[in-house]
This record gives sequence, C-alpha cells and structure tokens, in this order.
Amino acid sequence: MNNSRKAVAIELKKILDRYQYHSLIFMLTDGRSMQEPWTEIPEYRLSKLPQELQKVVRFFYQGKAVELSSDYSQLLSSLENAGLADQLSGTWKLKELRIVPIQGLYLIVDLWSPGNHSDQLQVWLGRDSMFLGQIVQFISKRKRVLDLCTGTGIHALINASAYDAETVEAVDINPRSVFLTEWNALINQLEHKLRVHHGDLFEPFKGKSFDFIIANPPFLPISEDSQNMISFANGGNDGLAVLRRILNECSDYLKKDGVMVIFCGGFGDDYQPSFSRELDLLTKEKGWSTQLYSVSKDPVKFILNNMGSEFPSMQEGITMMLNDISSDITSYYNFLICIRNGTDPVFQAIDCSFSVKERMDQSRRHKKLSQ
Repeated sequence: MNNSRKAVAIELKKILDRYQYHSLIFMLTDGRSMQEPWTEIPEYRLSKLPQELQKVVRFFYQGKAVELSSDYSQLLSSLENAGLADQLSGTWKLKELRIVPIQGLYLIVDLWSPGNHSDQLQVWLGRDSMFLGQIVQFISKRKRVLDLCTGTGIHALINASAYDAETVEAVDINPRSVFLTEWNALINQLEHKLRVHHGDLFEPFKGKSFDFIIANPPFLPISEDSQNMISFANGGNDGLAVLRRILNECSDYLKKDGVMVIFCGGFGDDYQPSFSRELDLLTKEKGWSTQLYSVSKDPVKFILNNMGSEFPSMQEGITMMLNDISSDITSYYNFLICIRNGTDPVFQAIDCSFSVKERMDQSRRHKKLSQ
C-alpha cells in the first residue's frame, strides 16, 4: 500500500467525517442501512437537505454522477487515477462504487441493488455480511485473527479495530476483493494491523495458526452446469462446497481453544438443516465443541425464486436447481456455525429461526410508510 494511496484515503476520510457521514446515512435510512447495505433513501427526504449535502449523499452513497465544487478537484483527480472515480461531461461519479458506513467503519463497496446484473467478479456485501459483523463484535477479543472469503474486508476490519487484535489477516480468491479490502483498510487507517492476501482459503497461511477464524463463504446453491457463475455466490449444487473445504482444512490453522465462526446456508427438511447430521459426525471426528444456530427458515421454492429475482444473471442455474430438488427437501436455512477447537466433542443444533419472507413483508410495509 503506497503512500499516495494512503494520502488519498486520509483526505477521503476527512471529507466523510466533516459531513458526519455515519449519522447522516443512519438518519436518512431510519437505521435500516445497518441491516441492509443497499437500503434506498426516499427522494423526498433527500430533497430536504441543503444542496451540498444532497450532492455528498448522491455521490458517495448512491453512486450517482454529480457536479462537485472545485474544492474537491484534487481528491477527485486522485480517485480517478486510483480507478475509483470517473469524470463524465463536467460531472463526477464513483466507478460503480458507493461508500457505506457500517459499525464505525467506511466501506467502499460495489454498487448493486436487488434485481440488477451481477458481474462475475463483483464483491458482495449483504444482510449476511452485516449479521456476521454484529456477531464478530462480541468475539473479537482475540490476538491472531484470520478472515476467509473476506469480500469487502468488513469482518477483518471489525477485528482490526479492536484493541486486543495484534494481527489480522484476510484472504480472498477474487482480486477485486483484495483491491477493495486494501482501500477499506486505508480509509479506516487500519492498514498497519491488516494484511490482505490473494489466495484460495488457507493456501497463503501454511505453518500459521490463529485464535479466531471467521468465514462468510459463497453458499448459494447453483447448478454446476450453469454458465453464469458469480464468485461471491457459487456454493456448488447444494451451496456447501466451500464450507466443506473450510471445515476439512481448518484444524491445522485453528489453535487449541481457538474459535471459528461461519455464516452459511443450505437445504433441509421441516425440522433442521440437512448439514446438521454431517456436522455432528465431523465434530466427533475433529474433537470440537460445535453449535449450529438456525437463523432463518423458509419454504425452499420461495427462497430459490427470490434468489433468482435478486440475481437475474444466476436465474438459469437456480431454475435447474428447482427442477432437480428432491421431495424430502422442504426448507432453506441460513445458519451460524460456532466451533471451539480441542475440547470434548459436543454438537448442538439450536433453532433461533425467523422467516425471511416475513421480514421482507415488514420491510415493504416500512418502505411504503416512509414514502
């Protein structure tokens, strides 16, 4: 991370701080941006702001083209040189990016909203990322931390911002993720505590061990025959391909009494995720204390159809999956796995689930009320 990029990041942070960007976005979205990073801001609210604040929100949060004063010319030129912004006929626009304020951090993320096209190398930030970020806050008092499938770097940065963390390492197989995570470390002035690697899961960490491992791997079930694969989403036929790799390889990298937390999803029946049985056997084999918390549960066809509408470029693979799904699979679960290494083997499946459909209905009602 060279000094010129660091200088740009420092200046960018100064501007966001000057406008109280965290509070501004929180208030404009009624706090919903803390759960859903693509939360829209009603136009009538935005139009009430002074013109300068409107431009700040449109440029940084909405990723729209705006005319900015000459006071920003040096920063904008530097952002353009860094591949983060474009000049378009007298206006400036972030390069298919936006800046989202989350848990005291600024995150530069890919511009996306449900139903829009997703590029193969697009970096994901969603409800699952936010949920795991809140969990990580409670367990972040660990000295050596590894964040697998780091994406935007959100979970690595939460740990790097904790006083207890001495070393935080993050890895992703997607080069765009490495690019964004490095910038996010710089803008939050955490580059001295966070090392970002381009690699495949544990590959860059041979001979190293960690107190705390976090993972938010790709877990959408997409037919392997599909021609449209997106790196942040593709979890193989049952969505668990990357999760299985992590669990099979992690023991060499997790210290005794170390903790690993993974957010994932998968199919199941009316009572539990199908993966519960597999994880129970693995727990006994590896000598872990394991809890699997079912976070959400919904009819499988509802969830797969919803995935298809949110990610149109994956519709083909999801349709194949719907056609092939067996009759004993009735539900789709999101779940959190918590593992402690080197203890007496104990497995618990704990149901804390709510319905994604109910939450979506509540969100739609809230949106109508705010318009």
